[in-house]
Amino acid sequence: MNGGRSFDFKLDRAEHHLRETAGLIAEYNASEPYKVDKRAPAAAGGRPTFWLEFTAQPAPRIAMALGDFVHNLRSALDHLACALVPAEQRETMSFPVFFHGVWEPADDRDSQRRKDQRKRWQWCTRHMDPRAIDVLRRVQPPDNEGTDEEMDYGLRVVQYLDNRDKHRALPIVASGLVNTTGEMRGPDGRWRPARGALNQGETVTAGPIVVPQGVVDLRLQGTPLVMVDTGRRSGRLLIPGPFPTFLHEVRELAAWLRPLLAP
Repeated sequence: MNGGRSFDFKLDRAEHHLRETAGLIAEYNASEPYKVDKRAPAAAGGRPTFWLEFTAQPAPRIAMALGDFVHNLRSALDHLACALVPAEQRETMSFPVFFHGVWEPADDRDSQRRKDQRKRWQWCTRHMDPRAIDVLRRVQPPDNEGTDEEMDYGLRVVQYLDNRDKHRALPIVASGLVNTTGEMRGPDGRWRPARGALNQGETVTAGPIVVPQGVVDLRLQGTPLVMVDTGRRSGRLLIPGPFPTFLHEVRELAAWLRPLLAP
């Protein structure tokens, strides 16, 4: 149940769209949108090869629902920031998501972008309760933008995906299967449980599948890995994957800051 502030309602809407996203993915997964393609040997006497192919990719509605989720979550943060300052300061307020140490003075190594972010931090926090500023400092992402680990932090993911969704639909792709089970047919014509990774529930990525010597046919089942391309160096994120955690973290952040809201 929400507490009646605008950021509470935004968080509720984000949760609604996250459930919608999960439901649409469940529908997609239930359609079993994949197949194992058996390809003839390239040369006489060779072995057939097996490829995991997706016969359909996730519907555009999944991108729309996830985009609505990240938009409402980012909007909840902005509404929360507005609630931390006097009414006359709220017109252009936004929740600062920059990097740890953004409150420190600029130095000669700073790019213009980092200098601008430092100025924006000072502007956003100048009328906030010092205790609120301390909370905002603690939740700033690590200063690791541009690295493989940059998207390990929820607030940064939300910011990047929200900005991307403003200009085009989020790229949603199915890239493999998890929880896999399979059967293999040998030269004697008998089907047997797949051996190795295919029978241990491991991930099978789209493309060629490694099978033991002598396998002449393959059947495979699993749960599609539905992912969003972040457009960043770190690549793709599983859906729903970490997104419920991101929602929980923002709700927790709102709880920390609620006693410090401006009149």
